[in-house]
Amino acid sequence: MALRIGPILARELLTNPRKPRHFILRSTYVAIFFILMWTAWQAVAGFSQVERAGDYAHFHTVLFTMLVRLEVVLVLFFSSLYGTSSLSHEKDRRTLVLLMMTRLKDGEIIVEKFLTGMLQVGTLVLTALPAYALLLLLGGVSVAQLLEAYAVTLGAALLANAIGVLIAAWREKTFQSVALTLLSIVFFQLAVEVAARLAGPRFEYALTSLSPFRALGAVLDLDRRFEYGAFPPAVTFLIFASAAAAGMLAFASYKLRDWYPTGEPIMERETPPAGAAVPAPVAETPYREVTGNPVYWRETETRAYGTRAILIKAGYALVAATALAIGWGATFGRPAAPARAVDENGVEIVEARARPTRQSDAPLTAVVVSLAVLSLLLVNAQAVTAITSERDLKALDLLLATRVTPPQFIFGKLLGILFNVKEIVAVPALVMIAAGATGQIGATAMFYSLGTFATFTAFAALLGVHAALRYESARLAIAHSLGTMFLLFVGILICMFLILVSGNERFGAQWLSFLLFIVLGSIGLWLSLSANAPSNAIALTASLLPFATFYCVVAFLVGDQAGPFLVGTSIYGFALAALLVPLLAEFDVATGRTSHAEGS
Repeated sequence: MALRIGPILARELLTNPRKPRHFILRSTYVAIFFILMWTAWQAVAGFSQVERAGDYAHFHTVLFTMLVRLEVVLVLFFSSLYGTSSLSHEKDRRTLVLLMMTRLKDGEIIVEKFLTGMLQVGTLVLTALPAYALLLLLGGVSVAQLLEAYAVTLGAALLANAIGVLIAAWREKTFQSVALTLLSIVFFQLAVEVAARLAGPRFEYALTSLSPFRALGAVLDLDRRFEYGAFPPAVTFLIFASAAAAGMLAFASYKLRDWYPTGEPIMERETPPAGAAVPAPVAETPYREVTGNPVYWRETETRAYGTRAILIKAGYALVAATALAIGWGATFGRPAAPARAVDENGVEIVEARARPTRQSDAPLTAVVVSLAVLSLLLVNAQAVTAITSERDLKALDLLLATRVTPPQFIFGKLLGILFNVKEIVAVPALVMIAAGATGQIGATAMFYSLGTFATFTAFAALLGVHAALRYESARLAIAHSLGTMFLLFVGILICMFLILVSGNERFGAQWLSFLLFIVLGSIGLWLSLSANAPSNAIALTASLLPFATFYCVVAFLVGDQAGPFLVGTSIYGFALAALLVPLLAEFDVATGRTSHAEGS
C-alpha cells in the first residue's frame, strides 16, 4: 500500500525548497557546528601540539557533550514553535475553518500540521549528522552513543511538536498557544526533577526515560551506560515520546471541532414580512468610554489576547515556584546535624534548631537566571503577537485609518504589552529583591541585577514590535523575534560553558574562534533586525550587541558587577533607540501605509 501524502504536507514539500532561506538556514546551522568545533578545540588544546591520542578522545567527549545538549535545547524550542505556529496562523487568518469544510478529516489536518513542523526541525537535525559523524574518527564517542543521542533528539522533537499542536488546537490566540507551550515543556522537565528527588533511586530508570535531558545524561555517562541492558533510557524515552505524541494528536483530532470555531458572529435574520409581529426591542447595552490613549485603553481594558490569559500567569507562577523549590534545595541541601555541647555539670546539651548548610549558590542563581530568560521570551512573544494578530484580522488596517498618531500606537502597544505581562516580569524582580533583603546578595548587586533585567525587558518588548511591523508574515515575524531572543541567550550559555571548560590558562587561545563566532552572530542579527528597512543605527546595534554580551559574560565570571551593568545598559539602551526611532519616523512605511518611494 503506497504512502499517501496529504495536500497540506505536499504543499510544504513543494514550496519550502523554493525559498532561499531554506538553504541559508541549513548552511548556517552546519557552519555554526564547525565553528563550535573549532572553539571547543581551542578551549581544550589551544595552539599547543597534541602528542597523545587520549587528548583527541577527551576533546571529542567535551565537544559531543556540548553539541548534543545544545541540539536538544534547540530542538525543544523550535519544535514547539513550529508546532504551535502551524495551527495558530491558520486560526489568526481564519483559514482553519476553510480547511475543516474540505474533505480532509480532522485527524488528517492535525497529523499533517504536525508533520509540517517536524519537516522543518527534522531537516536541520539530519543536516548536522555528517558533522557528528566526524566525531567518530578519533575516538571518545561510540556509534551507539551517537545513535542514542539522535534517539533522544528525535523524541524531544516529537514531544515538543505534539504539545505545540495540541495547545494550538485548544487555544484561540497565538500568544496563548506559544506561552502555554513553552510553560508546559518547562514544567514537565521540572516535574520530572521533583519526582526524581522524592522517589529516590528505585524509580530512577523510569524517570530518566521520561526526560530528554536525563536520558541524554545517561547517554553521556560512560560509567553507567551498560547498566541498562538492551533498552537504555534513550530508547525508552523515544518510545514514550512517540506514544505521548500519538495520544496528544489523537485527542486534538477528537476535540478539534469542539474547540474551534468558537465565538462566531451571529448573522442577522431577514426582514420579517409585512404584517408579522415585530419583536420587542432589546435594551441597548451601555458602552464603555475610551479615555486617554485609545491603543493603550484597548490593550488594558479589553480581552485583546483571549479570554483565558490568566492561565499563562498561573502557569508561570507554578513553574517559578517549582524551579525555586528545586534551586533552594540544591543550594542549601539537608539541615546540618544538631550541635552538641556539654555544660559545667557535664550534662550534654543538644541544640534544638539546626540551620541548613549552604552548599553552593550556583543552582539557585541558575534558577533565577532561567526564570528571567523565560519571562523575557514570554514578553517577546506577547509583543510580536500583539501586532501580528491585528494584521491577520485586518484590524491593523482599520486602526491606521483613524487619527491615531505613531507615538500613540507605538507607546500604547508597548505600555499595554508590559501591563499585560506585569505579573510575569514581577516574579524574577521580586526574587532579586528578596535575595538582597535577606543578604544573599549585596545591595549593589541587587541594584545592578534589577537595572539590567529592566533594560532586557524593554528590549524584548520593543524587538517583538519591531519584528512584527517589519515582517508581513506572522510566522516569519514570530520566528525572527523569538529566535533572536533565544539564540542570543543560548550564545551566552555556550560562551560560559567553553570558558569554564578551558580555564584561565587556555582562555587566550580562544579569542580568534570567539571573534569569528561573534562576527557571524552580528551578521545574523543584522539580517534579522534590518529586514526591509536597513539603517546605520541598526547595523551598529547588530555589531555591538554580541560583543557587549560576550564582555558581560566574561566580566560576570571574574566577579565584576559594575562593568556588565554599565556596558549592558548602555549598549542595549542604544539598541532601544535604534529600534524605536525608525518606528516613529517611518511609521507609515513600517505599517504599509506607503512605500519608501512614495515617502521620498
